Amino acid sequence: MKRLMFLVDLPFRFVAALLGFTFGGWIGRVGLILIALRFFHVINWPWWAAAIPLIYGVLYCLYMTIDGALYRAGLKGVGGYARFTQEPLVEQEAQIEQSKIQQIIAEGPERIGATIDAWCDDLNRRRFTQALVDASLMEGYFLLQLAMFANKKVNAQVTIKKWRDAGLKVPAEGTPEFFPYGDSQKAAPPQQPQQQRSEATEVPQEELDREVGIKPDELLGLFEISSQISSGINDWLNPPSGVSPKTRGQVCENLIAQLPKVLSGLKALHDRIQEIWDRGGFDYKITDPKIPDDEVRVKCSDLLSLAKVRSQISNELNKWMHPKEVVPKEGTDTFGQLIAGIEMFAPATRSMTATLNGITERNFGKTSK
Repeated sequence: MKRLMFLVDLPFRFVAALLGFTFGGWIGRVGLILIALRFFHVINWPWWAAAIPLIYGVLYCLYMTIDGALYRAGLKGVGGYARFTQEPLVEQEAQIEQSKIQQIIAEGPERIGATIDAWCDDLNRRRFTQALVDASLMEGYFLLQLAMFANKKVNAQVTIKKWRDAGLKVPAEGTPEFFPYGDSQKAAPPQQPQQQRSEATEVPQEELDREVGIKPDELLGLFEISSQISSGINDWLNPPSGVSPKTRGQVCENLIAQLPKVLSGLKALHDRIQEIWDRGGFDYKITDPKIPDDEVRVKCSDLLSLAKVRSQISNELNKWMHPKEVVPKEGTDTFGQLIAGIEMFAPATRSMTATLNGITERNFGKTSK
């Protein structure tokens, strides 16, 4: 229907442009004067000669109508001739458009996603919608996040497919612009070195007891990251409003609101663990380095424990983002299977806090408050 309206709209745009050209511009007025002079036999030019300004106007408006339609549909940029003849208007329109895009982005991902979803099928707004997508990604938003907010009643992948089918150029799955938290993208993410070791059942105790030194500020940073993850999960399952989610829609809506906080925390924890792991050289059989007295001693087993908890939380969240990949147990549906998995979050976050408290107690003789 929107495509039909796009085509029906073109004749009206052409007529409006032609009237504006004829009565609003000096070329059109000159053409009218020449036609009038020829009609009253003031000049004896051939009719076609007297009508040259108006003929030019018809061809010009036809070109501008078609060029504008292709431009709005995102199939081409501003034409060279259009820019040459209408440069002030083109620049003014570009400034208005950029201001509108920044206004939408300033209102957050929910407004961005809803706008993209509402306008993606409108050919008159295709180019603007594409510009909004590109600008939003440059501002740090990611495609999966915008799709989740666009239509909370359907899976984000369905929304993204709709955008692609409408002709929008969106990032491919697996890219940071699609979803920046790499190892949470798939049901069975490739494991990092510390995650591989965390799954091993026969790690020698002497390796588990190997230590690396970290700055006190780094330990504090781990506590802050842990608190961010725990807070995000708690606000998801027990929102500040005090109304516990009961339906799938409510649970998903709460998750969407907390997802950036939780995922950024998981990404930060992943990077911090990997950095400390590499610094300690736990993948190599090397002599333990001397740890300065002003540094906090962290065991290999501590990092493995944090990595394992982080992986468990990440994988469980991934099931909510990709419910089609969930295979429900006999006697339950997909939503029931997802709800059952929520029970792991509380012990997982407690385990993460306990590990950090254990590090604190070994080094300072007391746990963090």
